[in-house]
Amino acid sequence: MRTLHATPTGVNLQTGQPLTYLDELLAVLAKEEGNFEGIYDDRADKHNPTIGIGLNLNDSNVRLATLLELGVFSASDDQRLRLNGLLGPESFAERKTCYDSILATFDNVLTNHPLSAPPNTQAVPYGSDPSEQQLQSALSVWLGNLRPDAEFKVLQATSRRVQTDVVKRVNGVRVIFQ
Repeated sequence: MRTLHATPTGVNLQTGQPLTYLDELLAVLAKEEGNFEGIYDDRADKHNPTIGIGLNLNDSNVRLATLLELGVFSASDDQRLRLNGLLGPESFAERKTCYDSILATFDNVLTNHPLSAPPNTQAVPYGSDPSEQQLQSALSVWLGNLRPDAEFKVLQATSRRVQTDVVKRVNGVRVIFQ
């Protein structure tokens, strides 16, 4: 397991503790992109679907951590466990196939709803472009099929947990399939 070492340059005004690398990263991202709970186009050349504080859903680590945080896989597990009472236990391979299918259908939603917001964020606020609203709606419908009580949104605290998970995942700390 690798450990990240960063030299904080600031202090958390609430706790008096030095800021961590992640604290500073989130502060920079929040300043640049804000903290938008829904889907938005990051206005880069590639029109990256982004959520929360700079969570680019084209990044496989961010995508996985976001879906974990939204409870997508656990909701799927719950549905299959109810069926397994009738069908018997599932194998590791069956569960992995199911998870891969979830990721593929999520990727299809992203692919089938490309973003096209203009680069000037002053003219069109995040989340207000029709392409952003269409993707937001499509992802909420997709998530609703797994979790009828949920909407595809990420609150600030969730953004922090996802960013923490991504930093750990990129540094080889966490594995989803055990």
